[in-house]
Amino acid sequence: MTASERALTYFPAPRSQRYCSQCGNLLARRIPDDDNRERDLCDHCGAIHYQNPRMVLGTIPVWEKQVLLCRRAIEPRHGYWTLPAGFMELGETTSQGAARETQEEAGARIEMGPLFAVLDIPHVDQVHIFYLARLTDPEFEPGPESLEARLFDEDEIPWDDLAFRSVSTALKLFFSDRARGVFQIHSDTLLRGPEPVPAVSPPFLADPMLGLLTTLTIAAHEIPQELGDFIVLVNAGFTRRKALLFNVLSSMMAIVGGLVGYYLLAGSRQWVPYVLTLAASSFIYIAVADLMPQMQRRTTVRESLPQFVLIVAGVLAIFAVNSVFHRHAHGLAARQAAPAVTAADPGAAPPPSAP
Repeated sequence: MTASERALTYFPAPRSQRYCSQCGNLLARRIPDDDNRERDLCDHCGAIHYQNPRMVLGTIPVWEKQVLLCRRAIEPRHGYWTLPAGFMELGETTSQGAARETQEEAGARIEMGPLFAVLDIPHVDQVHIFYLARLTDPEFEPGPESLEARLFDEDEIPWDDLAFRSVSTALKLFFSDRARGVFQIHSDTLLRGPEPVPAVSPPFLADPMLGLLTTLTIAAHEIPQELGDFIVLVNAGFTRRKALLFNVLSSMMAIVGGLVGYYLLAGSRQWVPYVLTLAASSFIYIAVADLMPQMQRRTTVRESLPQFVLIVAGVLAIFAVNSVFHRHAHGLAARQAAPAVTAADPGAAPPPSAP
């Protein structure tokens, strides 16, 4: 069997279908009544064929201070290392599926631990779920989907040869929590590509209106700031070419900071609220003290009052856009959660078969 044939054998088939599984007639692709997404509909019998994300279940099996990894014998990512994991089967719970995959891929006997990480991967329509697990003994044998299985110390993990980002993310979270002595339940979204994704991408994944509002907000903030930086440098005696060069170099530092933050995020999540507060207040300070240096020279109330009013107006404009942003997000969440059984009423009947 070739690599491409193995990929077709083990990887999900295309998510669309042409014929109705209920009556055999052709399907039409459109948005049903009282819905907001395109579905495959049968005009003959009225059946709606939903396409839902697939669940990938796995474990982080540990023996003393070592973690068990498997080297894949199938495509995709043949020959790369991974945590034992695979697709959820019908009739099993997530923990049962994770234990089954560990047995199938590594031949390992484990004691299942608690849920550890839930990683959404929207661009491949998957959710990866990892549980903590403890090997009952250091004896294991790779299954047909694994070339080999072995235990790794933290400093031996083949980071550059891991098969998937979800695996590297789960392992980084695991080692970070182990160093702190407290294991938490983690939830994250992995977007396309290994690089940090621009801030406008996640809102577009949730809703186009949300993405548009985010884009306009960022543009309204960034474009005047970049022009202000350029004007300040020119007024300080820089030539236009030199001012443009320094403007580009200072902007590139945001990419450096983003990369540093991306790779250190797993070990510094507890500092995120404080960093965001400091960053937000710093932007206001920069706007007042750097982009409007004349305010430091003008001392009369008559001259400074208009500038102060404009700054307050800018803050209020940001607040207004933010309010629209949040109202739309909460409205979207309320519409999506409307059919769900609430935690306050655990005895309520479940909704009809979920799409």
